[in-house]
Amino acid sequence: AGTRAYVANNVSNNVSVIDTTTNTVVATVAVGNFPFGVAVNPAGTRAYVANFSSNNVSVIDTATNTVFATVAVGTNPRGVALDPAGTRAYVANFISNNVSVVDTTTNAVITTVVVGATPDGVAVNPAGTRAYVANSGSNNVSVIDTASNIVVATVAVGSGPRGVAVNPAGTRAYVANQVSGNVSVIDTATNIVIATVAVGTNPFAFGLFIGTPPAPTVPGAPTIGTATAGNGNATVSYTPPASDGGSPITSYTATSNPGGITGSATGGPIVVTGLTNGTPYTFTVTATNAIGTGPASAASNSVTPTAPPPIISIVTNVNDSGPGSLRQAITDANAGGACASTATINFNIASPGPYIISPNSPLPTISCHDTNIDGYSQPGASANTLGSGNNASIVITLNGAIMTPPAAGLTINGDNVRVAGLAIKKFIGQPGILISSGAGTKIEGNFIGTDANDALEAFAVGLGPGSFT
Repeated sequence: AGTRAYVANNVSNNVSVIDTTTNTVVATVAVGNFPFGVAVNPAGTRAYVANFSSNNVSVIDTATNTVFATVAVGTNPRGVALDPAGTRAYVANFISNNVSVVDTTTNAVITTVVVGATPDGVAVNPAGTRAYVANSGSNNVSVIDTASNIVVATVAVGSGPRGVAVNPAGTRAYVANQVSGNVSVIDTATNIVIATVAVGTNPFAFGLFIGTPPAPTVPGAPTIGTATAGNGNATVSYTPPASDGGSPITSYTATSNPGGITGSATGGPIVVTGLTNGTPYTFTVTATNAIGTGPASAASNSVTPTAPPPIISIVTNVNDSGPGSLRQAITDANAGGACASTATINFNIASPGPYIISPNSPLPTISCHDTNIDGYSQPGASANTLGSGNNASIVITLNGAIMTPPAAGLTINGDNVRVAGLAIKKFIGQPGILISSGAGTKIEGNFIGTDANDALEAFAVGLGPGSFT
């Protein structure tokens, strides 16, 4: 309410409390040694005093004008500032070359941020997203991201910067350079000095702006980056807007054209899913804060989502493993495009036959959707063409007689898998084909557990949670 002013008295080790209506001292509060910076929280209930020689901060209850907490900080604290919510106090430690971040609920230091040499003044922007620290020994200002407590920019200013303040709009930071005798004006959107104002000799004071900060608005428009197509999706990059509208941005949304399909993120690239392969799209990005959603960015480059090419593997030998083997073909089908592609396993084993594949160990589970194992692709094989009876020629045999440990001939764990034209036998006590999961599986024209000369040797098909046609 502006009814009290708090003045740190260096030598007498106390704070004078002035009634601004009568302009009289109404209380004197003993604090630590050589009090320097003082700041009052937005609610006006607490005053925080940086005690230079005591290496601590005195917390004054403004209702009783008594110190009710003392917080140990770094060496020789000077500047102190509160965030707009009053939940954090930022204390510049002159000799420690760092800033103590104090949780005002617990009155404990929760982290320490390394800044430039001999930090002096500190100020927090009205949005509470940035803290600005004037480093008098390194002639620069450290810009701290208050969400991560990381220095995100260092701005060179004049010689011996001491005081720093941010205007009510949060668009400018003003730095008093004691040795240079001037003030550096920083554009907070770009962290660049845009003006230098000559003032009197040895400017030092920690300044404050008088006035009411403007009401928060929606954020500005992000700057569009690059869109990159995927399989049925696209990834959109962008740069956050220069202004958050005075309220932290909570999310970003990318919208496709055509279709109006959206994807969201709290930061970083946005992935938009549900796109149609073969259709070109552009994207715009908006930012949202507590007030609402701001204007859209310009449109991105045009991209066309595309399905990866199908995987076609050819079994060229009856070996248990290695190039050209059935085991390698299943492995390749599972790995291709992280199951983004369809896969076909054909056979072209050189003559003469018979073509008997005898795995020494269980074959890999068929885990990708839309995998087609076609034994009828082997030269000399043919599917049954009779409406009644059988004239199929099946020439590829999968024989489990030497498999250790015993297991199913083929295990399926994917949707829309097709197995055709194989003789699968001698998997004693195990299914010739085990469908552990997946829907739409097709088992077509196979001899399972028998062939033209053998009796039944194994279960035909073992069913788990999946289904087959």
